Amino acid sequence: MASYIVMIKRIIFTISIVLNFGIAVAQENTWHTNGPDGGSVVTMEFHPNNHDIFFIGTVQNGMYKTTNGGQSWQHIENNGLFSCMRDIAIHPNSPDTIFVSTTTGIYRSNNGGVDWEFVELPEFSSNEIKVIKYHPENRQIIFAGGPINTWKSLDGGNSWESLTVPVWTGMDEIEINPQNNDVIYFIGSSMATGRGVWKSIDRGATWLNIQNNIDSTGAPTDLTLNPADTSMLMISMNNVVNPGNPSLYRSTNSGESWVGVGPESLSITYATNVMFSPLETNTVYLVSKEDGVFKSEDLGNTWNSYSDGLKFNRNATIEIDESNSILYLGTYYDGIYKRLINEGGWIKISKNINAASCIQLDICSLDDNSGYVSATNGLFKTNDMGETWLFLDIGMSIYTGNSGIAIDKYQNNIIYVSSSHRSLYPIEDAGFYISEDSGSTWNFYNSGLPGNISYRDICISYLSENEKRIFLISSEGLYYSDDLGRNWQLNISLPTSIYLEVIDIATSNSNCIAVGDHDNNVYISEDLGDTWNQTGELPDFEHHEYIIDIEFDPIDENHIFVASCYLGLFESTNGGEEWRNINNNVPLDPAISIISGIVINPNNLQNIFVASNHYGIYRSFNGGQNWESFNNGMDTTDGVGEMILIPGDTTKFYFASSQRSIWTFKQTSTDIIVNNAILPTQYNLSTYPNPFNASTNISFTLIQPSQVTLDIYDILGRRAESLVDWYLPAGNHSVLWQAGELPSGIYFYRITAGEYHDSRKITLLK
Repeated sequence: MASYIVMIKRIIFTISIVLNFGIAVAQENTWHTNGPDGGSVVTMEFHPNNHDIFFIGTVQNGMYKTTNGGQSWQHIENNGLFSCMRDIAIHPNSPDTIFVSTTTGIYRSNNGGVDWEFVELPEFSSNEIKVIKYHPENRQIIFAGGPINTWKSLDGGNSWESLTVPVWTGMDEIEINPQNNDVIYFIGSSMATGRGVWKSIDRGATWLNIQNNIDSTGAPTDLTLNPADTSMLMISMNNVVNPGNPSLYRSTNSGESWVGVGPESLSITYATNVMFSPLETNTVYLVSKEDGVFKSEDLGNTWNSYSDGLKFNRNATIEIDESNSILYLGTYYDGIYKRLINEGGWIKISKNINAASCIQLDICSLDDNSGYVSATNGLFKTNDMGETWLFLDIGMSIYTGNSGIAIDKYQNNIIYVSSSHRSLYPIEDAGFYISEDSGSTWNFYNSGLPGNISYRDICISYLSENEKRIFLISSEGLYYSDDLGRNWQLNISLPTSIYLEVIDIATSNSNCIAVGDHDNNVYISEDLGDTWNQTGELPDFEHHEYIIDIEFDPIDENHIFVASCYLGLFESTNGGEEWRNINNNVPLDPAISIISGIVINPNNLQNIFVASNHYGIYRSFNGGQNWESFNNGMDTTDGVGEMILIPGDTTKFYFASSQRSIWTFKQTSTDIIVNNAILPTQYNLSTYPNPFNASTNISFTLIQPSQVTLDIYDILGRRAESLVDWYLPAGNHSVLWQAGELPSGIYFYRITAGEYHDSRKITLLK
């Protein structure tokens, strides 16, 4: 099984109340997760009366709450709160009243986050809101805004009116002068139009643009005022489009003029957050997108790195707990960190934040409790089926990250990892890493691999225990190595510029390989990649879709399953010449209808598993004709991922979620006996109900794979409808006949499957 998990940037769904307190306990017949911990923490807010209690908002999994200063976290989310967070605002005098802004609008809780309601705005209610803030003097005044609109409420959020700024100005951050609450600043999303920085001196009744001499080619990301001297303010910038411009501007005259003061050592000029320290004179902290945290003790004139203790240098936001002299750092992908001011280094405090973005998973063939997962916040190892996870330091540069992973089937101590670029601009070469001691030490190889592109899925063709060909897919073609990754060649039989998404090798034939590309095409090779044939087009083919998963039948390489992003699940029984859609009753998210994680039970080939975005895991016992939920215990707000069913012990499942860490499931042996039914030994044909009104199910059993036709005839022998004309595997099958506008009467249904023929009478009553 080799499946590359597409990272989903937006998640558009809601679920029933999930309050996940403490560590999940392993149980049979229920999914649970215990890491690896991680997630993108983009906002933090302290309880006004007790700073050991505070809330964080993540991109992947909504809100979390701690009551012990971050020692552990509780997940807070229900059917009224969308997952992808942007900002949190707690009423200072009534802390049970909480507003949050998300990528789909504003939500409010009046009971401390237990229940949530959607806040209706005059227009664009469901669009992204990036910031929401109470006025410090008059709590009835609330400001909110996002890329499209800016809003103000004068009655505590019950009604809203637009701010008097030009349309499409947008709002990314807002700050209110603590010494004069009538003075308000905000930065907007329309920097390119020269309208990125705004100021009001009348509590937001009117606004003046004060961008002045700030170059409009960049985009502001954060705004902060010096609490000791509120005429001084700073604006952090995303200046990737113009790297010669500063990442930080400072004004000492309330915004009349600006000077660049950002660190010059940034690899890309992208600062995400800036904050004056209320506890340290002349001290400023700057958070960068790629280069970690910086500290200045002279109001931004000089800077020093402040990243000691961080695993990665991609960070989102920073806050200070003044009462305890603690800094908190929200990172991209790796959760939350803290440190005492001027003491020690950063310490990760993300226990129970199970929102790691997993890319690829592999399990040891000789010990199915042990495995490795490649995630955006690093490579992790488990020896106890996911109960604990150990971070493995591969030694990659901060500018590259691990992506694909594979464990040698015969020597489980040998691990292969591919790398991709984290930075917007490649600074370090990407390539291939190998460990021969179960992940303790690593060596880097990229001979024959261009260093300026990213590599993804890894798949190994085992020709013998000692003869292997490793395949590595990339955004610019397929590479292979015949010397265990030391040297690589580009497969020139495929288009060399092809953007590959996924690869799989048939279990039954190591020479048979399938790849899927970014244009929704599938290619198959039957000679270890020497030559390739493009398969038939998928039904409803669209070039803007892409192949997200491929899985061969364990015993028949001509029987293939493919998942296409937004189109669904497809099956071919003739090596890809023809495809049919078998989504059937798998629920699909109308906004992001993605199916992935295809797994076939090797003990029962009719038993198939898939993952549907926002709906979780579904399984079929009849080859995909019907599906049922397989989600007991699972958080289904994200369902994209890779699943592994242990071939030697099909009681064990692993699911690597693109937004929710690793989930495991162990089912009882009783369930396995029921589910892994023995294939039938005789043909069968039946229907229920009969007589019927409007629709009925026709069921049939095949003892061997066959080309099947199933037709409906009227009493005069005329064919009224064709229900099936397809090559089907052995096993039990069922098809729904909806009679539509056919009149009441007696009909016959006839099946042909190879040499098997049968027909039965059926009565339609309307």
